[in-house]
Amino acid sequence: MAGICYAFNNFFLGQLSHHGLVAVIYVNIPSFFLFMLVYGVNLIRNKFLHGFFWCKEVSIFFREDDNTFDWSVLLGAILMSLSKFCGFCLVVMTFHYANAAGMNLGIITVIFNFCCITDSVVFYFVFKEKLSRA
Repeated sequence: MAGICYAFNNFFLGQLSHHGLVAVIYVNIPSFFLFMLVYGVNLIRNKFLHGFFWCKEVSIFFREDDNTFDWSVLLGAILMSLSKFCGFCLVVMTFHYANAAGMNLGIITVIFNFCCITDSVVFYFVFKEKLSRA
């Protein structure tokens, strides 16, 4: 299922690439609204099940030992969001320039799909991790 979603994502990015970086806005705004909908449903579910929308005691943003705010978690979330956004912009720019050069966008999609294979090779040599079924 994830592969199908990834393939559709690359296809739509290729179709929107003629807009340049404006394509990032076309894709990110619906994603933001979907995220807010899912998060809102989760908040309402918490209210009915536990009696609160959000609780400091079960939040990952507060340390369990001294109940202080953990800035490293917030920094990690911000850096991850920025890196994913920059990566998304780079993918759109890649499709844009490939389209401007007259390349087949399917070739670019196949190159992006090789990330799974290269990630596996890098993790094998750097972290000594092996692929398994579990």
